[in-house]
Amino acid sequence: MTFKTMITVKAIQCPNCKDTIYSRAQHDFHNCSCGAIFIDGGFHYTRVGWDPAKGAKSPPKWVDIKVKSTMEDLYRDWNTGMDKFGTIKMKPIKRKRINENKNRIRK
Repeated sequence: MTFKTMITVKAIQCPNCKDTIYSRAQHDFHNCSCGAIFIDGGFHYTRVGWDPAKGAKSPPKWVDIKVKSTMEDLYRDWNTGMDKFGTIKMKPIKRKRINENKNRIRK
């Protein structure tokens, strides 16, 4: 794949798993990892949906993202099944453990 340019794509963000997904081609029906939202249509049309039974109680949040690719590369990625594009996973937040012994007051 050649990365010649940055293009802006319309994407949606899942309120549950926080995945940001976008459709790369006309028939690229794409779900988030928890299955609560989907997007379809690529650059030809845009169809989105959400499943209240899976926790998506309202329409997903729209975001514009920049992708280091061309439209042809995105199509090729979908058409060949490489799947390098289409989902941006939220990085898990590292939580610090609070040492309870430090917070205790000694008498």
